[in-house]
Amino acid sequence: MKISGTGQVGKSSGATRKKGVPGDSDSFGSMVDSDVSSLAAAGSSAGVGPLAAVGGLFALQEAPDATAGRSKGVGRAEDMLKQLDEVKRALLFGEIPVNVLKSLAYSVRQQRAQTDDPRLNDILAEIELRAEVELAKLGF
Repeated sequence: MKISGTGQVGKSSGATRKKGVPGDSDSFGSMVDSDVSSLAAAGSSAGVGPLAAVGGLFALQEAPDATAGRSKGVGRAEDMLKQLDEVKRALLFGEIPVNVLKSLAYSVRQQRAQTDDPRLNDILAEIELRAEVELAKLGF
């Protein structure tokens, strides 16, 4: 495509501005005066108070969630399973680990006090009974 010269740029017929005359009703000063008078008539604004909800937000952040409680329970269960494995291994070799049995009975008692699941309480009661029976056999 060949461009052969440029023409003159014509004047646009866009919006035209009125020149303000001092004292005219459309002048900037009269607009400011009317805005200031309307603001004065509106009155003063209320003062800013302290944030009352901040304490509630902090309490929500510190509240334990369901996964935190579950992970603690899983950790305690893994500890008890390790202790039960130690007891099983020791019984297979003919040894009775008194300290492990005492620790197991104690941790089961603590766990039973913290749960409200009846099935879990029954299982923990059986584990505690078995540990206490083994301790009674040894005279403890």
